[in-house]
Amino acid sequence: MRVSNTNPAKRCVVTGFYDGQLKLQEDFKWSGPPEVLTNNDAYAKLTPAEAVKAYFAAQSKLDWVEMRKFTSEFDVEGTKRQMEAAEKQGMDVRKLMRPTRLARRSGRPRNPPGSSNARPSKSKNGTSP
Repeated sequence: MRVSNTNPAKRCVVTGFYDGQLKLQEDFKWSGPPEVLTNNDAYAKLTPAEAVKAYFAAQSKLDWVEMRKFTSEFDVEGTKRQMEAAEKQGMDVRKLMRPTRLARRSGRPRNPPGSSNARPSKSKNGTSP
């Protein structure tokens, strides 16, 4: 995920999505800057990792109002369309939307040596899902 807090609201928002090789897959279109929320200070205190976790938590609950606090309308509407299409095909989207674990891909690890960082789970053949 690409996250930025260089906006008038001064809070971290998701601005894009990278693949496993850190190639930009999607650059989220913004029609304007993120709005300043009534409780913006609480959201502005979130770290980039906390903002991404909150983004995925809102997405997994299909909470579009909360999700909009962390991403563009373009991203929210695209996700809604995907979920509606899946429902029309008979899928239970609430079961599909599971919580996401984050892995650090850059910078120094936050945890001291010997402790574990969150990593994507591996399938039986050793590849990430």
